[in-house]
Amino acid sequence: MPNVTIFDEIKQTTNCLDLAQELGLNPTRVGMIRCPDPAHGDRNPSCKVYLDAFYCYGCGKRWSSIDLVMQVKSWDLLMAARYLADRAGLAWPEPSEAARQEYERQAGRQAALQQQVTVWAKSLRPVDLEYLRGRGFTEDFVREHSFGYGGHGTPQAVEAARGLGLLVATQDGRDWYMPGERLAVPFFRYDRVVQVAFHKPGGVPKYLYPTGWEKPLVTNAARYDRTAFLAEGVFDYFSLLQAELPAATCLGTQASATQRLELDKFKDLVVLFDGDDAGRAGAWKLAAEFLPAARVAGLPDGQDLNDLLRERGADAFKTFCLEAAREAKNFLDLQLDQLAINPGDAEARQQAIIGIARLDPVKQDIYTEALYGRIKSIGVKKPTLEKEVKAAARAGEDERNERNRAKEPENRSLLSRSVYAPWLEALSQTRYRVNGRGSLCYVKYSEKGGEEEIPLANFLARPVREVTRDNGAEREIEFELAGILAGGHELPTARVAAKDFSTLSWVPSAWGLGANVEPGQGCKDRVRHAIQCLAQNVAKETVYAHLGWRKLDGAWVYLHAGGAIGANGPVAGVAVDPGEKLQEYALPEPRQDAGLLAAVRASLALLRVAPAGITYPLVAAVYRAPLGEALPVDLSMFLAGPTGAKKTSLLALMQAHWGAGFHDRRLPGGWDSTANALEKLAFLAKDAVLVVDDFAPKGAPSDVQRLHREADRLLRAQGNLIGRSRMRADGSLRPDYAPRGLMACSGEDIPRGQSLRARGLILEVGPDDVDLARLTELQGMARSGLLAAAMAGYVRWLAGRMDDLKRELRERHEHLRAEARKASFSHDRTPDIVASLGLGWQELLAFATESGAVTQEEATKLWCEGWEALRAAGEAQSGHLAGEEPTGRFLALLAAAITSGKAHLADAKTGGEPAGAAAWGWRERDVGLSTEWQPLGDRVGWLDGDELLLDPEAAYATAQKFARDQNASLSVTQRVLWKRLAEKRMLVSAAPGKHVAYTTIPALGKRMYVLHLYAGSLLSTISGTIGTPGTVPPGTRAFAPEKVCLESGHPQFQAQKIGTAPPP
Repeated sequence: MPNVTIFDEIKQTTNCLDLAQELGLNPTRVGMIRCPDPAHGDRNPSCKVYLDAFYCYGCGKRWSSIDLVMQVKSWDLLMAARYLADRAGLAWPEPSEAARQEYERQAGRQAALQQQVTVWAKSLRPVDLEYLRGRGFTEDFVREHSFGYGGHGTPQAVEAARGLGLLVATQDGRDWYMPGERLAVPFFRYDRVVQVAFHKPGGVPKYLYPTGWEKPLVTNAARYDRTAFLAEGVFDYFSLLQAELPAATCLGTQASATQRLELDKFKDLVVLFDGDDAGRAGAWKLAAEFLPAARVAGLPDGQDLNDLLRERGADAFKTFCLEAAREAKNFLDLQLDQLAINPGDAEARQQAIIGIARLDPVKQDIYTEALYGRIKSIGVKKPTLEKEVKAAARAGEDERNERNRAKEPENRSLLSRSVYAPWLEALSQTRYRVNGRGSLCYVKYSEKGGEEEIPLANFLARPVREVTRDNGAEREIEFELAGILAGGHELPTARVAAKDFSTLSWVPSAWGLGANVEPGQGCKDRVRHAIQCLAQNVAKETVYAHLGWRKLDGAWVYLHAGGAIGANGPVAGVAVDPGEKLQEYALPEPRQDAGLLAAVRASLALLRVAPAGITYPLVAAVYRAPLGEALPVDLSMFLAGPTGAKKTSLLALMQAHWGAGFHDRRLPGGWDSTANALEKLAFLAKDAVLVVDDFAPKGAPSDVQRLHREADRLLRAQGNLIGRSRMRADGSLRPDYAPRGLMACSGEDIPRGQSLRARGLILEVGPDDVDLARLTELQGMARSGLLAAAMAGYVRWLAGRMDDLKRELRERHEHLRAEARKASFSHDRTPDIVASLGLGWQELLAFATESGAVTQEEATKLWCEGWEALRAAGEAQSGHLAGEEPTGRFLALLAAAITSGKAHLADAKTGGEPAGAAAWGWRERDVGLSTEWQPLGDRVGWLDGDELLLDPEAAYATAQKFARDQNASLSVTQRVLWKRLAEKRMLVSAAPGKHVAYTTIPALGKRMYVLHLYAGSLLSTISGTIGTPGTVPPGTRAFAPEKVCLESGHPQFQAQKIGTAPPP
């Protein structure tokens, strides 16, 4: 069995929060887990995870890191300890038989004391609890720290106390039961009971301790490099704990040799001993020994910390302690204060000189100057004082060397651990070393050949990999660093951008506050230099941070989160990390057997899950996306429809072509993300479909407008293939993040703007359009990876043809666009969209034919069906565009304002009601015995027979205001809007060089600029006959699908000489 120290080492070096995460206990954000004890039956997390232990507030049980592993993994003590020792890189000692027996005896004794503490805690009486409340402790605190009552020394209790040092032999030969009628106050360290104090209120002595148990330094401080408070007495220590302050106690004013070794590890120790002579003397003694780390803070005369807690309350007590820490002084400052009062105090002067001699050279100069300022008034010369300091320094050097020699066995034990071996070997060729505490040091050589180790940091770090992250526009270098904290605790791998490396600002964010660089000029630069000294022969790797096509070593490969696919299948040695949001874009290894045939047929089965006008464009879009390298995709897809129409499910099937992990609830993008985040995703998802789900503007008008603005920015960037330009701090431009794939979106609403809508294809999905049985079947295929297997085979097939595609695809697109323009499309971008999707449909059918998934005849029939579906979807686009066409939108808004009573038109001659006044914003009202017409809202123009004279400013303002009431706006300015009216030949007349007429309004008796239209243009809008979606203007030539064949521009089908396809 190992001795006790290895268990302490394990507990000191194990971060319990990391361990709980590693064991799958999933700590909450505030560090709580469910109690590991199954007997507790903990449903809600009630076990607090501290850095060095666990405590369950529900059942009151404490757990060390070893206990936790034993419980979770069902291992015995040794197996759990060895697991944690290996995890921490600690050497496992091979014990002697005597050591094994001694360990078993101590372990049994400690377990028995732990059991007794539990018994005493359950025996705590109400009167005891009331007494402890009177001392300032809450009931929860008392229960958490297992305060108890020792009872009356029953035979059972006396028997249990044997061997625990709790029975004291009296002069008459009887055994006296120490805990009898006393409070039992246990002290814990690393979840182990290390001592118990027995206290009887008003009794003498105040505290009794079991015989045969060492008094260790009791502390709850998790780190030695943070400020801790040293208390004198039992309840003083617990007062600090009650205030949630890092505390320690020697259980008295005197520190034992073991306690001194522990105290020497603290970097800042505030001594808060009692406000009496013994307390002050003990504090000064510790301050002298542990200069400059120990600092003394005075307490009011005759009071201790627990007195202050009782008098001031918890909050004020904590404030007092923190203020005392700020004002606390080290031993030298105390001596200087004494000499300021009495410069002739020889004892204070000598103590100050000895203290100064123990400091580093810089602080020696500072304190020597301060001491000289105190004593120069009595005739002391500065050179004389400096000589005294140097003499004291030489005298103290022997003492320090002796102390270091005493620590050498401990230091050698630390550095002999296997975890330090590679570090020591690597640093041996540099000017840096590891000192006995495991800290990084710089070796400073003196002129006389001596050397001094200057501490730089309490951690070691070395590069393990240099990674160049290439996202296709920028190359960023990142370093991966391994680290080890002083004491041997291995740190997680840190990933540091090259631009941040030299500042060391990454240290706390990567490794927490425990990793600390020493203060002082040049320390950071030396730590940086030491790390770079260990960078020889470090592994270098390029990681591609995007999806899609890249040409590597002269061959095209398709990047995905799982690697790369080339013409011959998976490409080894290509690292891809597109980021967390795109990690599901992982394609399987391409197949060329029956598995590929089944995968392609599964993908084609998507055509039958909904009407052809929906599914054919979606499938075409899936296979168009990987062609983006050859011909960029300047369109987006948008599924619109009511909630529950399965829009997201259809998009998930599209997305599942890039990974089996995609489903309805796991898609890469959502409109709740920021525009910048979506823009970056669209850039990284190169040559792939990127689903951005659930466009649902809601909330305040500003929120609705913001979402429409973000949609306009993102979808317009896709349609125009440009990104937002950004500037670096030095004034140079950053690369644009233009979309490089194909975005597929969904929503109950559609982004506004005719121009924006024309840059994509909008597909309407009705409540009953999706066949739920087929949808379920396809979702199973997606989960099994069949759809992703089809895409893997497709990109492999494309890889060998990519150079040819880059040469020919634009010409094929132009050919298909010319054919598409023969249809009745209302916007000139629609033929581009239809032709672009037609390319994807062509390539899919060519791939399916070659793989054997469809025959030549089936491919021809599918082409004709698909082209007809694309044409129909393009024609259906007319309705969505008409609703956002600026002139129609303006007239519709103005008409709505008039019919709703927000505006009216007057007679141009009389200024009163016009003919048919009810249609023009007037209402008939009874006035006495007669009736008259009254106008509603603002006047926006006049009627002159069948002609309409609109006031340009009033009409535009009214339409714009009515749009804003609907959380919308007119998308063009007045000048542009009047120009569009003229282009559509809707204006009756206009002044030369203008789009408004200058005419006389008889009712006003003056001339003014007006918009001169026919009244019928507005009246037809009011009656609902203008802009009916889907209408075909007379004389438009009908579309003939039989004229456009699968062979159109495609070399494979031209070679096979497939004839003209029959109409569907």
